[in-house]
Amino acid sequence: MLKMADVKKIAVVGGGLMGSGIAQVAATAGYQVTLRDVNEELVTKAKEKIGSLLKRSVEKGKRSSDEAKAILDRISTATKLEDIKNVDA
Repeated sequence: MLKMADVKKIAVVGGGLMGSGIAQVAATAGYQVTLRDVNEELVTKAKEKIGSLLKRSVEKGKRSSDEAKAILDRISTATKLEDIKNVDA
């Protein structure tokens, strides 16, 4: 049985409002996240949205710009299902 302590890489399928939010929360918690959607435009928009939210949190003093960059760097994007086959959860 998989234990949460063993999970390092996760996949989020769907980059809409909920999916991008889940990806951001997981990356903030330190997980490597692959955000997958059906085309490059959708995953690009999702990652840009996350970047905007992180930038706003920096402007409000909630986190440093280095922390925001590290969070965004933990999120990669994919459009093919085979790109998420090596995740832990």
